[in-house]
This record gives sequence, structure tokens and C-alpha cells, in this order.
Amino acid sequence: MSELRALVAKALSDVGVYIDDARFDRVRLEAADIAGKHLRPELRRICAQEPTAVGASVGLSSGAISRLFGHGWQQAAGFAALAGVRPHRVADVARLGALLSLGIVLFDQIADVFPSRRAALAARLTPELLFAAKPGAAGSTHSETSGDLGVDSVAALALEVMSGARRLGGRPDDIIRFRQVIETMYRGELASLRTRRAGEPPSANVWDALTAKSALPAAAVATLAELANPGASEATRVVVERAATMVGEAFWIVDDLADLSADWDAGGWNRPIWLLLDRNEIPVSATDAVRKLVQTGIAAAEASRLGQLLAELAELPASSQRTLSRPVQAAVRSWVEEIPW
Repeated sequence: MSELRALVAKALSDVGVYIDDARFDRVRLEAADIAGKHLRPELRRICAQEPTAVGASVGLSSGAISRLFGHGWQQAAGFAALAGVRPHRVADVARLGALLSLGIVLFDQIADVFPSRRAALAARLTPELLFAAKPGAAGSTHSETSGDLGVDSVAALALEVMSGARRLGGRPDDIIRFRQVIETMYRGELASLRTRRAGEPPSANVWDALTAKSALPAAAVATLAELANPGASEATRVVVERAATMVGEAFWIVDDLADLSADWDAGGWNRPIWLLLDRNEIPVSATDAVRKLVQTGIAAAEASRLGQLLAELAELPASSQRTLSRPVQAAVRSWVEEIPW
């Protein structure tokens, strides 16, 4: 096992949040079953495409997008359970959470791997598309295509999530908050397209954009759960929002460690690169960045923070253990296993 991967795994094991093999396999099998039932009909209806075609359009296998969809469904269902959503509405929240997660990954894949397609992505995914979406609007983008299947799939998924959120109903302030979260995420995603590491210092603006892009998706999913249960008590809402903050930062930490090489090669920013440059530690390569992360103690601090977040999440009400904490721990372990160093 690589030094960085071993360091993260040990930090999680030390606080009892590195999910064991049996539970890890169970969560993955459940995610695969969910994707097997729902992914193909959803993509055929929303994008008029097969999962294989959508994945290939951004350089991902159908197996990869199936895993992303299944895990996104599980995590959103966990937030729904934590929010006290009635059982017959949990699937509505889980479905939208899965589609949101999939859309974000497709967006990031285009932005990171296919720089020549970034302009088309920004032109297609506009505020007008996102915030004019009305219930029942899914599928209306098929005739308004860019000619890029990946870009058009992201747009169609975004439209479905926005219109689906409105169909959930909810309190007016939650509807406003969901829009605000999506707007902030949108600005962060656009900043990721336009901001390159060269010529840009590790400023607060860059950090804010990274936060919006990587930590806020969990807040968006949590707000979907709150929309589906407008009668939730204030105490319940506090727990849900606290969980979203913890999950968002945990995913940001581990995802950016796993993607360090790709982000470095793309000339982009991510959390560990920002932390290094903010200390005036200037790597010459992704491998050198990892070495500096370990030597400076940044890696150990990030691993410790990740363990702390997962431990706090596991201490939330017992009803969330199987439905939220466990899928989150499984997602984190999947990212840890992708850390190449």
C-alpha cells in the first residue's frame, strides 16, 4: 500500500470509521442492485441514451457510472431517513440525489479530462437552463442540443434535478435555500472551468470556489430531503444540516486526495494543492506534491480531520447508522483505495 493511502487508512482505522470488508461489500452490492434497477430507465427517459453511451461520452465505463449512481442513491436515502421523510417519499429524494451526483461527476470529468469541451459545457449549462426548470420539464432539452453527448447529458440531468426538486414541494424557505445552494455550486463549477493554477495565487476566492464545487453537493442533497418533509422539527433540521456539513467536507478531503494527480496534470486547483501553495511549498509534479504533503504534515492533518468528521457522523441518531453513516464510509473507502501513492 502506498504511503499516503496507508496514512489515510490508518487514521480512519484508529478512530473506528474505516468500514470493514464485509460491510463494504454489502454496501457495494446494494448500490449495484439499485443501479441495475434504476439507472438505465432513468438515462433513457432523461437523456434518451444508454448508460454505456453516456459513460463513453466522458471517458467513463458504464460500470463506473453505475457505481456513482448507486452510491448517490444510498447517500440521498440516508439523508431522507435522517430528515424523517415518509417511506413512500424516500425514493423520490434518493432518485434526485443519485441524478445530482451523476451529473456532477460527468461535469467534472469533462472539465478535467477534456479541456477543449469546457466552453461548450459553460455555454450549455446556463442559469436560464437551471432556474427556469419547471416540474415536468425533463426531456425538453432533447431538441436543444449542443452536439456533444456528454455536455447534453449534464444539461438534461441538471434540468431534471431542478424540476424534480420543485415537484417535492416543501417550505418556501427551503425552496429558496435549495436554489441558493445550486447557484453557489454553479459558480464554483464555472470557476473550476476558468481558473487555472498558473497565474492564480492560493487566494480566499479560490478556496471558496473549491468549497462550493466539492463540499456543497451534500448540502444540496440534504436540502432535497428537507423539501420532502416540510414538517420536520427544527431539531431534526439542525441534525440534517450538521450531517451535510460533515459529509461535504469529508468527501472534499478524500476525493481531492484521490484526484490529486489528475487535478495537477490538468493545471487546476484542489484542496491539498491549495494547502501546499498557501504554505509556499511549490511542487514540481504530482509525485512531489504527495511527498511534500507527507513531509509537511498536511497529509496527516487532513487524514485526522477526515476521521474526525466520519466519527462525528457515526455519533448521530442510531437510525442513521445503516442508512447514512455506512454508505458514506463506503464511499470514503472507495476513494481511499483510489489514492495511487
